[in-house]
Amino acid sequence: MAGRKPKKCAICGKKIKGDGFVLKIVCYVAFDGIEIRPEDLSKDIKKQIRDELKKIRKMSKKRLQDEVAKWWEFSLCQTCAEEYRKNPLRGARREGTMYEKGRNADLSSG
Repeated sequence: MAGRKPKKCAICGKKIKGDGFVLKIVCYVAFDGIEIRPEDLSKDIKKQIRDELKKIRKMSKKRLQDEVAKWWEFSLCQTCAEEYRKNPLRGARREGTMYEKGRNADLSSG
C-alpha cells in the first residue's frame, strides 16, 4: 500500500483506517417496456423518431447519460458504513411516503 493516498470518509471526513468500505449508488430509469395500442399503429413512426433524434442531438452527452443512469462511488469509514447500512435513505424521507409510514421493505437484507 506504499504510495497510496490516504482516503477520507465521504460522510464524516475522517481518515479511513485500513481498507474501509466502498459505497456505490446507482440510479437508473425503471423501464418496463412499451405498450403499443391500436391507435399507435396509425401514427407516423418515422416522424416521431426524427423528432426524438432532434431533441437528443440538442442535449449534451452528460445530460443525455444522466437522463438514463447516474452512479456514484464513495469511501466510508467503518462507523459511517455501519450507520449507513442501518438507514440508507436517511435524509431522503418525505412525509406521506411508504418509507415514512413504515411500509418499506426490510432494507437490511440484500
